Amino acid sequence: MVLGTSSVRDVAGRLAANGVQTIGPTDHGFGFIVPFRDPDGNLVEVLEEYEAKPANSTTEFGIFAV
Repeated sequence: MVLGTSSVRDVAGRLAANGVQTIGPTDHGFGFIVPFRDPDGNLVEVLEEYEAKPANSTTEFGIFAV
């Protein structure tokens, strides 16, 4: 399941504050994603979309866009 947000950093912070283990945010070239598992083990991803960046550019997280 993918959920949208305007601030993936805020969501990641709230999840961490409530003991939820996350990965990221990671840059996927079209948006930042924070994945985590729900209590049943299902993968949930929170997405903050942005306008695609040109190849070989970096993001504010210092990760190369793909």
